[in-house]
Amino acid sequence: MTQAEIKIRKTTCGMCGISCGIDVHVQNGRAVKIGPDEDHIINQLCVKASGMLQWVYSEERVTHPMKNTGGKWQRITWDEALDFIVSRIQQLRKDYGPESLAVFTGQGIGLGDTPNWVKRFCDVFGTPNATSGSSHCFFARVIGGIMVTGHGYNHPVYKGTKCILIWGSNPEYSSAIAMGAIDNAMAYGAKLMVVDPRVIPLAKRADLHLQLRPGTDSALALGLLNVIIAEKLYDEKFVEKWTVGFDRLAEHVRQYTPERIEKITRVPGEKIIEAARIYAGSRPATILEGISLDHCRNGILAIRAVVSMMAMCGNYDIPGGNSYVDMMPRNSMRVPGIVKKQAFDTSHPVYQQLMGNEPPVTFLPRAMITGKPYPIKAFIVQGGGVVTQFSNAGRAIEALKKLNLFVCMDLFMTETAKLAHVFLPACTFLERTELFRMYMGLPLATLRTPVIEPVGESWPDWKFWFELARRLGHGEYFPWKDVEAALADFIEPSGITIAALKEDSRGRFWGELDVVKRYQFRKEGFPTPSGKVEFYSERLEKLGYDPLPTYHEPVQSPLSTPELVKDYPLVFTSGARIAVFSHSQHRNVPVLRARHPDPLMEIHPADAAPLGIESGDMARVESPWGAAEFKARVTEDILPGVVHMEHGWGKAANVNLLTDDENLDPISGYPPFRNGMCRVQKVG
Repeated sequence: MTQAEIKIRKTTCGMCGISCGIDVHVQNGRAVKIGPDEDHIINQLCVKASGMLQWVYSEERVTHPMKNTGGKWQRITWDEALDFIVSRIQQLRKDYGPESLAVFTGQGIGLGDTPNWVKRFCDVFGTPNATSGSSHCFFARVIGGIMVTGHGYNHPVYKGTKCILIWGSNPEYSSAIAMGAIDNAMAYGAKLMVVDPRVIPLAKRADLHLQLRPGTDSALALGLLNVIIAEKLYDEKFVEKWTVGFDRLAEHVRQYTPERIEKITRVPGEKIIEAARIYAGSRPATILEGISLDHCRNGILAIRAVVSMMAMCGNYDIPGGNSYVDMMPRNSMRVPGIVKKQAFDTSHPVYQQLMGNEPPVTFLPRAMITGKPYPIKAFIVQGGGVVTQFSNAGRAIEALKKLNLFVCMDLFMTETAKLAHVFLPACTFLERTELFRMYMGLPLATLRTPVIEPVGESWPDWKFWFELARRLGHGEYFPWKDVEAALADFIEPSGITIAALKEDSRGRFWGELDVVKRYQFRKEGFPTPSGKVEFYSERLEKLGYDPLPTYHEPVQSPLSTPELVKDYPLVFTSGARIAVFSHSQHRNVPVLRARHPDPLMEIHPADAAPLGIESGDMARVESPWGAAEFKARVTEDILPGVVHMEHGWGKAANVNLLTDDENLDPISGYPPFRNGMCRVQKVG
């Protein structure tokens, strides 16, 4: 091999959602080496990139369409696959209506533009049931932010900060870029606080670790607000001029004393006081809100309390605080006026209004099984691990088996794909074109372009939707010759062209980089009904929800259901990031699996000893919803009385066999992935 034979092509990594710039070394049409693109603004590759080529060229990858006939998979052509899907879907539309089709997109398809084409297709087909992994991930933080400031997720700004509060996140494992910025801020003297029931490595470096009982985040946030208000640590000028409901909030949080919060959360009261003083007294200070806040019954309430704390302390939209980045100006790809029925879930009006009528995915299996509010008979999944991703996986599996048509488009024959009638081979991010908007809080657009040809007969995700629409007679709504033409129409209002994005792999900025200049709320007000930060939400009050951030004990917990403790004495949590995997992906990549070979359960020595469990033993974990098995890791790095199981593993180690799909967040509809009750016993 000589250097002349190798071409270096620039794109962005898709092994996780950060999308770092990469140089792909291509020889004879095959990628042979991966390295960071030193010219890209984000290029700090994590360990997952080391498995990229094994993943793309895996022998397990399915690269041609397949049809499941009587439990046996048969190779078919794309034409045969599409003919079968079109025939079946047309009949189901005739028999049950267009709303009998539901579509789910997961992270496996990346975070690009695919949902735009999915929702456009569903509009013209006539179904409101287009949903995604975002419907139980991230959207809750957007809703919580909007309810307080009118803006969605508030990105942490690490440069210039004096204090970093990491709440339910582990950037060491989930974002090398964020971790680099945090390390840099700490080197310049920023204090670090971590909220987590586990003693993650970052907590060991922190100035303060608040080790709380899972599911009690909103109580802790209210306890912090209690101290901040009682000691007048807030920004009085900002509160007076730019907020509503402060007096009501101040009176409300008087009940959430550090002493009371200690009994609820198990965080010592003196630590709550210390944390409040550090955050409010270290202006500017920033907060990294993790997905753990989303995944409990009090999720929206917790997020509202945390965002209220940002604003109250004068840390909103300032350098070193938290800042919001507006969406890229764009044309909508939606086609209004065709869909006649509402989505399969209508019980969460705030969610529906703010999230573009995307239904919460948790209710989908129930609709498939019960036929209520109407039958769901056809289901198309792209890059989604329904079996490992949905709460109460046993019910999800039952639902998939009831479908008249189940189509799965993926790279591998996953546990979800094995239940499908048709398997469609998808391209990896090295083989497709897609648009990315916003990187780590920066208003940056980039265009990922193919650096190798599709492996086998795999298709990019957009191509399937364009072709399916045309075969169903909806071609007039998909007039573009390819996805680049469609994207050109999509981003036209931004003033950025596809040609410009293709010319420069580093992308183009569409908005203001200076945090101070992004929003002129001090002149124009906030995008809320009152034009101010709303500590008290009349919008929520009118819909019957708590107008103030409040704490409600989880439906099943040691405090709310003491009778359940007799059978299920331990609290469980799940979902913490594993450095070498991205959710359920990459466990079939040898170089990555070698670093983390087994599904683990963490248990404190005080809980393990009476059960006769030692590190390395197999343990069976049972909840009211099901059972799963994991290899035990006995450690003092978890709160006594709490066990943590890794997510993303399949078969007997699927933690979502244990999770609840009924006692949901009333506003978001999110399941309590992060808190439940269980019992543990040694296997063998």
